[in-house]
Amino acid sequence: MKTSNVADLLFDVEKVAYTNSACLSDCSYDIFAYPEGVQTRIQTCSNRYELVPNTEIFPALRNTLLTSQFSNFTESYEMNNYSLFSAKYILEDMAIQIKGANDIIKPTVIVNHSYNGKRKYAIKFGFFRLVCSNGLTIPVKEMEFLNLQIGGKHTISIRESLTLLSNRLEYVVNNLPDLTAGFNMLADEVVSNWSDRVIEVMAQAGIADRKIAQGKDSNGQTIPSVNVSEGIIANIRTEAFQLGSPVNNWLIYNGLNQYIYNDQMNDKTDEVRESIDRKVLSLLSA
Repeated sequence: MKTSNVADLLFDVEKVAYTNSACLSDCSYDIFAYPEGVQTRIQTCSNRYELVPNTEIFPALRNTLLTSQFSNFTESYEMNNYSLFSAKYILEDMAIQIKGANDIIKPTVIVNHSYNGKRKYAIKFGFFRLVCSNGLTIPVKEMEFLNLQIGGKHTISIRESLTLLSNRLEYVVNNLPDLTAGFNMLADEVVSNWSDRVIEVMAQAGIADRKIAQGKDSNGQTIPSVNVSEGIIANIRTEAFQLGSPVNNWLIYNGLNQYIYNDQMNDKTDEVRESIDRKVLSLLSA
């Protein structure tokens, strides 16, 4: 389910002692959700699992943004089986246009949460590129602390994480020109043999050049599989044409980044994806 209304995620949820005496201690509780008042069992858990309702996370985060200098934002939410949740807040007033191309990026806050333990509570801050709608980090050396990621078990203080986010956003908005200079540095670096560079960076970053399915065309015919590198190179070539730009390190980075965060092509965990993304960025920024 996708929605722009946070209220759709704010149904009641509770942790209830499991009455089956044969159950071991690590599954002695049930988590029940009540979307539209209907009881839905989500998971069993141990007493150690600390349930944190969405009502304590998303409204507080929205209020943090609404009462700050970041009050102009667009919001979107996703929910799966009433148990997996994510939110995206795009800060509209902080748009940055990459020089020499019709390419815009905007700072973005992403929040993950779950009621079944499959997705850890986390707040992430980065830059969102509107051309291919994938996540970006800040390509400025010695500025890794700005690529905010707060997360862990439910025992983390929600209030503490929101305070950290607010402080980080304030710093970023006050130093935005310096912090985003790296984007234009990548765009300034035109690459002649860029397809070879893509394959080289993939190998160094640990991205396997395997075969990937292309799905079916409009007539229902199966499109032949291609190597990962072929798909990335085709996307970069298309974007360069659409933007009226020669291929540069900026487009190479985003072509690779788009694959890294593509759920249909890449089933890696968020932690692995972010690690590979940082390797790619480091190689192209060197």
